[in-house]
Amino acid sequence: MPSFLFTDMENSTLKWQTHPESMPGCLETHDAIVESCITSFGGSVVKNTGDGFLAVFHNGGALLCACGIQHALSRESWDGVDGLSVRIGVHSGPVTERGDDFFGTSVNRAARVMAAASGGQIVFTGEALRSDTVPPGTDMLDHGLHMLSDLLDPLRLYTLAWSGCPDSDHKLLRTISLSPGSLPLQNTPFVGREADLGSVKKILTKDSCRLLTLLAPGGAGKTRLALQAAADLVHVFTDGVYFIPLEQVSDAGAVTAEICRRMGVTLAGPSGEMQQLLARMRGMKCLLILDNIEHLPDCGSIVSSILAGTGEASILATSRHRTGLREEWLYEVTGLSLPAEQGLSFEGSDGCTLFMQVAERTAPGFDPDDEQRRSIESLCALLEGSPLGIELAASWVRLVPPSVVLDELRRDLNLLESVDPLVPSRQKTLGHAFNYSWKLLNESDRKALAGASVFCGDFTAAAFCRVTGGSLRDLAALHDKSLLRRSGPDRFALHGIIRGFAREHIEAHPDGAEGLVRNHRDYYASLCAELLPLLKSGGQQGALEAIQNDMANIREGFIQAAASGSGASVESCSDALSIFFQTKSRLREGKALLEQALAALVGRGFDSPEAPPGPRQSLAVVMTSAAVFNVMTGNLDAASRLAENALEIARSVGSSMHSARSLNILGIIGYNRGDHTGAAGLFEEALSHRDVIRDPWVQSSILCNLGNAHESLGNRERAVECLRRALCLARTTGDGFRTASILVNLGRMLERKSGMEMLSEALAIREELEDSKGIAHIHCTLALLDEEPAGEAALGHWLRALSIQREIGDRPGASRTLYSLGNLEAERGRLEDALLYFSESMALAGSIGATRAWHDALCRKALVMAASGLTSQALETIGNPGSNTLPPSPEKHHATTALCAFLAHEPELANGAISEALSKAEGPFLPETLAAAVLIGSELNRTDAASACLDRLSGNLQEVPAEIRAMLPPGPGSSERAPDQSDLAALLGQVFGNAQIAKKC
Repeated sequence: MPSFLFTDMENSTLKWQTHPESMPGCLETHDAIVESCITSFGGSVVKNTGDGFLAVFHNGGALLCACGIQHALSRESWDGVDGLSVRIGVHSGPVTERGDDFFGTSVNRAARVMAAASGGQIVFTGEALRSDTVPPGTDMLDHGLHMLSDLLDPLRLYTLAWSGCPDSDHKLLRTISLSPGSLPLQNTPFVGREADLGSVKKILTKDSCRLLTLLAPGGAGKTRLALQAAADLVHVFTDGVYFIPLEQVSDAGAVTAEICRRMGVTLAGPSGEMQQLLARMRGMKCLLILDNIEHLPDCGSIVSSILAGTGEASILATSRHRTGLREEWLYEVTGLSLPAEQGLSFEGSDGCTLFMQVAERTAPGFDPDDEQRRSIESLCALLEGSPLGIELAASWVRLVPPSVVLDELRRDLNLLESVDPLVPSRQKTLGHAFNYSWKLLNESDRKALAGASVFCGDFTAAAFCRVTGGSLRDLAALHDKSLLRRSGPDRFALHGIIRGFAREHIEAHPDGAEGLVRNHRDYYASLCAELLPLLKSGGQQGALEAIQNDMANIREGFIQAAASGSGASVESCSDALSIFFQTKSRLREGKALLEQALAALVGRGFDSPEAPPGPRQSLAVVMTSAAVFNVMTGNLDAASRLAENALEIARSVGSSMHSARSLNILGIIGYNRGDHTGAAGLFEEALSHRDVIRDPWVQSSILCNLGNAHESLGNRERAVECLRRALCLARTTGDGFRTASILVNLGRMLERKSGMEMLSEALAIREELEDSKGIAHIHCTLALLDEEPAGEAALGHWLRALSIQREIGDRPGASRTLYSLGNLEAERGRLEDALLYFSESMALAGSIGATRAWHDALCRKALVMAASGLTSQALETIGNPGSNTLPPSPEKHHATTALCAFLAHEPELANGAISEALSKAEGPFLPETLAAAVLIGSELNRTDAASACLDRLSGNLQEVPAEIRAMLPPGPGSSERAPDQSDLAALLGQVFGNAQIAKKC
């Protein structure tokens, strides 16, 4: 059984204040001595606590080490800090070990044992005595049973007389057993809440604080926190800490008598109870814990009398309601910490720790696997860290695994019920805890609580008043009774468990459930309508934050609007949420929500031609937005169906703007599939709609897409013209998101200096907006513009982009990035890695229906295989494209086949393939075709093929890289010298992605 040794430097805070110059050196010497002793006696340092250590021993050497530490410290001169003394505590017991840390009651008890010691003392337990070796030549002093500040069962404590500090042997231990008061034993250890405990103790020890109320709903652990704080402060309140439970006290008149009874005040004589109590307490430095005072509304007068009639007495109250006294300090007790908060581990979460402690008591040996631990984390989150809820949930693992408990709780919170006869009735279930609070409310409070239950997540005061018809006074009343908590400036939230039970009383509100849902839906739809112009302008950042703050309520309002067929509400919510999710790169979330709303609208029959025009137009709006997210996540077939249906509906109801929006999406889909000519035609048609001409925000989007299409078609000047117009319009609207997108597209077409300036501006915008997808796009563009496109910097940009795209679910982007990584690795000579990237790009492009991207990756994969010597496999790959039997670029397919055949020494196949490539030639110049032409056949055939390629360029040789122009036969504007081997290598290097391999060709 392991033994744990805690050390602590006594009065270290005071020494830092009085000897600030000497303490750093003193602490360094102290740490070196303690660490050396721990190691030399076979222990391991678990952690340095700042002015002390926690160490673990598995060899029975903890007491030997403790004695060694005290001897070593006593031999040092500590004159610079006016002496130094260390207190040490040792305890042995079972623990849970994970990684380099230890968890469990035994570690906590060792800390409490150390806290019972004075400077120079070594205090240890009977468990340590049985597990460890007592240093020879030392005496032990048995101090008997003592109750420690953990309030668990008493422990027998000993001190070790090590002959170095004789005065310390006779000091009384600092335990609750030796302090006056009436703190009760607890049947479970105090878990976590270090921040809460520290804050409560700090407030209680302020001279200006005489009354502190711990405020929280039922089951939050107020009483246990109050007891622990009081136990830790027994040395401060030298005349005692007294626990006064008031749960069974039925009226305020009996409170004084109960306090007298708990403090041992015998009532006698003609004077009243309060006078006799004050006479006893006068001059006492004591702390009264008044537990559960919320059901005694007149208790405030008694509290005031005690504070006024005594000089140094303090009161710590626990309540669901504030007392309202002027001298009252408030501390809101929230749930236990959860793993999702501040990146905590499972073991570092107070909620999960409590769950495990209860589970281990009810189901000994319970050791959850990773899946069960995730279920426990979800359970604790569902219960919002409620100690009562977590304890009740954990008791079920004796029968069923945590995942089953979680599923049941999502359906019915009343599953949680205690069978412990000692548990108060108000805490038997979470429902009992809520009903106890409900009974304490007046009629106005009940209406306000029922109304507030309609909200999802937190809300503003204005939303509360508009939706529920309540007032700020009603809001304050719910807050003062611990039913509502502040979640930020002008933001409030019902505790999650309370909301669930309050919904069962929603009919207590005058508007009823249906009316409240309608009020809620209309309020958040109007909020979206107000924010929509800001989302398209310079107020974008603030509008995005506003939507984020109210996301839970806007989502719910959107779904309710769709379910009820409220057209205007649907459209405003859909447009605002679509912009939000795109800007924040939350693609999967946006897609799921829009498709949920779409299903609700279709379920009401709005897809029928007989449905009213208004709801049908709303359906078209949601269809168009859903199509956008299907494109972004790589579901092109689904996107196409949605956009085509939306276009049909928009035309049928005569909506010019919505027709244009649908055409724009169809153009994007065509572009992603490789039909650049068709995409450009759709964008041009969209631009021709009269409503688009009057809306610069929509117009800039279509122009940007048209520019990209023209770039892919080789119409560079037209592309730049479109993008410059789009940029001008975007800057006019002030939409940063749109501006950044256009800057990136335009920047890659301009000369490098101007392009990099545009990219820098775009990156700054996207980082401010936290637009992950856009940031990934910029990394891709920076990789392309890097001065060393095959260097480490470019590789870093591509990998960063891929990481982001995978994280946010941008499958089309990830497919393109994988293709680019394959090119980069091929150029670096890492052909095996290149093949893996091309294969992954093909798989991803195939799964999303991006035929052009799939085919490009196929051709590159085949070329790299051929260049690697895998010529037969390369011919098989390019010759059997699987289900994609109709390549989007026949010319490229045949040219690639010709090159693979040439390297496989199959001249007939090579000649036939290049002839096919030339006969299919159309569109932009393809270097694969020229490469095949110059490699295959006789000199005459080679020249004829090169001339055919030249004819396609229409004399615009500036569009062709210089090294490729050098391969063309003499003619106007072409190189006058005959191509040499270096020219050929340069051309093949571009085609194969590796210059060294190209030279071998």
